[in-house]
Amino acid sequence: MYADSTMSPPSKPPTASRERTPAGRCLQRRLRPASLVALIAASFLTLPLACAAQSPRFCWRSLDPVTGPQDLSLATVNESLARQASGELWLTWNEARWNDKAPKLRRFSKGAWVEPQKDELPRLEPGDHLTIAASAGGGPVAVLKRSDRSGSSALHVAQWRDGRWAWLGAPLLFGTEPFTHANDVTLVVDSSGHPVVAWTEELHVKLSGLFVARWDGRAWKKLGDLHSPGPRYYLGLTLAVGPDQGVWLAWHDDGPAGPIRVARFDGRAWADIGTKSPVDATVKKADLLVDPAGRPWLAWSTQDRVALARWDGKAWASVPMPAVEAEEWQPKLVMGRSGPLLCSTRGPAGGRKLFCSEWSGGQWLERLAGLHLVEGVSSVDLAQVIATEDGGVVLLWDEAGGGRRTRVVEAARC
Repeated sequence: MYADSTMSPPSKPPTASRERTPAGRCLQRRLRPASLVALIAASFLTLPLACAAQSPRFCWRSLDPVTGPQDLSLATVNESLARQASGELWLTWNEARWNDKAPKLRRFSKGAWVEPQKDELPRLEPGDHLTIAASAGGGPVAVLKRSDRSGSSALHVAQWRDGRWAWLGAPLLFGTEPFTHANDVTLVVDSSGHPVVAWTEELHVKLSGLFVARWDGRAWKKLGDLHSPGPRYYLGLTLAVGPDQGVWLAWHDDGPAGPIRVARFDGRAWADIGTKSPVDATVKKADLLVDPAGRPWLAWSTQDRVALARWDGKAWASVPMPAVEAEEWQPKLVMGRSGPLLCSTRGPAGGRKLFCSEWSGGQWLERLAGLHLVEGVSSVDLAQVIATEDGGVVLLWDEAGGGRRTRVVEAARC
């Protein structure tokens, strides 16, 4: 089932409507102001008393970001999404020819997408890369990768405060030689609102460093020393912060052909949590989650299948996965209401669709199945999944069709 609707304020106050799903379950839909006028799958659903049995499936709506025409012949790069507790979204992406155009930035607030005014932008320039993440008690945090006159590219970090972007400390780049480049940037924000950034540095097309730094409210603090054995500088970094504010990092040692390695910073040094299963060059970026009990979960894809493991304190224990007949790629992990929620794409190249399942009581419950927005031949390239307070998710993906490709969907229990 697919839908591609547009966001527009209703001409009159919305009223509750009733519909039946293909399975015949009775649902009642109550639209918020500026919600979608037309939906194939209902959003923000409440069940009437006569229909007390609740489906494990998610209902969803397209938030249809206002991107303008996009180049469908080449891929966009560096799509990034942040969601504040208020429900406000911040979306950034680069067009295909990113070196000729500045990154795009949009904000979804009060039911509509708006383009920030010039004085609300962090001085974006052609060739910049922008990554964004939400903050628990403040505005979103953005990491801007920008080249300087020496030929190096450093990371400039800013936070949205009182209607403007405030820069946090000096740019991040530990290499001092010209033409040192920060790459493979990943960003999380801890529960205190302090950003944590991980990245690799490349010099003369070889890895020259692997770094993690944390903002302490006044300055950036480098977290220990990390090393990777080979020359490859795209290591597929993924960061997570546990309930104790401990920082976890996963990466492909020596690039995508190496094993997945996990480490935790204990406040003084990085503790090696071990590698998980050597993987081949078909691996896409792994994803790491730390649950409320402080247990890390690791997902990755190899040989067209997704695998999942959980650290039991001594070793990585494999978690059984549901059997699927199609190829499966691009795993993303977030914390659902009852347990980890795993989203991935399935199907052959050029025809992948989105699937999400939640781990609950020792079994997987399917939440989304075969989701896509473009009618006809299309393929979903999953970029990001964000958990919401009600146990739902906001999803960001790339899917070319209709003159556009950047897609944002909100999903929650029916």
